Amino acid sequence: MSFRRSIGLAGLIALTVILVLGLQAARAPAAVLAGPLLAGLVFALGGLAWRPGPSLLLLSQAVIGCAIGSVMAPALADAALWSRGGAIMVAGLAPLLLGVLMSGFAARMTRMSSATAVWGLTPGGASAMIGLAAAAGADIQKVALFQYLRLLLAALTALAVAQALVGSAPASTPKDWTPALDLSGVVIMAIAVGISAWSAQVLRRPSLAILLPIGFSGVLTVFQAPSLQTPPTLAAAAYAVVGWRIGLSFTRATVLENARALPMMTSLVLALVAGCALIGLGLGWVFDMDPLTAHLATNPGGVDTVMIIAFGGEGDVPFVLAAHLLRFLAILLLARSVAQWIEAR
Repeated sequence: MSFRRSIGLAGLIALTVILVLGLQAARAPAAVLAGPLLAGLVFALGGLAWRPGPSLLLLSQAVIGCAIGSVMAPALADAALWSRGGAIMVAGLAPLLLGVLMSGFAARMTRMSSATAVWGLTPGGASAMIGLAAAAGADIQKVALFQYLRLLLAALTALAVAQALVGSAPASTPKDWTPALDLSGVVIMAIAVGISAWSAQVLRRPSLAILLPIGFSGVLTVFQAPSLQTPPTLAAAAYAVVGWRIGLSFTRATVLENARALPMMTSLVLALVAGCALIGLGLGWVFDMDPLTAHLATNPGGVDTVMIIAFGGEGDVPFVLAAHLLRFLAILLLARSVAQWIEAR
């Protein structure tokens, strides 16, 4: 590696840390992914000719899958929660159906591909959507812009609703970067990462890097075995690799191209957020649910932001989490098939 590139990578890492900490202090959604993306964009426009390799990207996606699975599996294993399965199904899948319908509309009325429309407008985990979009042949830059517009606008909407219903905006707790971890859980996580990344590479199915760790977490939960434990610093590094891959893929030409498309993309995301809010109103009325819980369960924003608001605003936290996790799992399993179905029509 040349001296100039080494200096560039050192600067990229330093700017990433500064942006992540700054965005977290400002309570911005998905700071650990948005910070690296912005840093990568700055250095790409400055001429840094470096991209994370495929193997590093798969390992990073597997780490993200472990972090997601360690939260998802225990939440979905709560039998008492699933006694309200009908309401959870509506809250989790209705926004997804709306996103699919809007994807078809966007693909038909604009020049973007169906894969770009589906991965961009699907209301699920931004990091997973972006990580899998490239493998599906989507325009990863437009997908990233769609996803971050969705996170931002949905978070602002949820905060406004919480302010109106509860009377005060919730505050996030400081991030604990060095929590106490069970060594056995960390070892299991490392094994799951290695197996998942290797399987994804050998079978040429990048989505397995995220899906397999989630499956491992579910099996461990069912058999009451030690759960996967992902150190926050390792998860942040994995998010950084994904964010860098997106940011560093931009050029001056693509920045100008996406800037011209920004008004159209913002309009589509606003329509998605407004439609999900209407679904939340209907959910609260049909299932006699408090308005804040109904809105947060159907809000298309990031699960981390929504959970912070649910904690601070006295919402039904387990219900909101279950709805978002169900939606996320359905997206991972169905999004690629949906994109192909829309393309065929």
